[in-house]
Amino acid sequence: TVTTGISTATSFTDSKGNLRDISAYPKSSAHTLNTADAGAVVYISTGGVTVPDSVFSQGKVVTIINNSGSNQTITQGSGVTLYDTGDDGSTGNKTLKPRGMATIWFASASVGYISGNF
Repeated sequence: TVTTGISTATSFTDSKGNLRDISAYPKSSAHTLNTADAGAVVYISTGGVTVPDSVFSQGKVVTIINNSGSNQTITQGSGVTLYDTGDDGSTGNKTLKPRGMATIWFASASVGYISGNF
């Protein structure tokens, strides 16, 4: 008799919590991304988000959600290049639409690829 399928535990956790969940960090004023934001969601309601240089290493991901009814700016910090994957690869600041979401994947400490509701 051959059995098939996958057996899993009900919870996978580490020091950050349940690995099946994505942590969200609500922000009610301008926020500059930091190492704690890697692998998480920044839930911004006002002030926008700045992406600084030399904070994230290759492979890190950050998601930004605009939790407001107005645009939020994602600012490309000094020394950072954010390539917009949804158009021709342009770089620069992005305007995240109301209730929009954007994700950044970092190719290096100073280069990221961003996609979202711009």
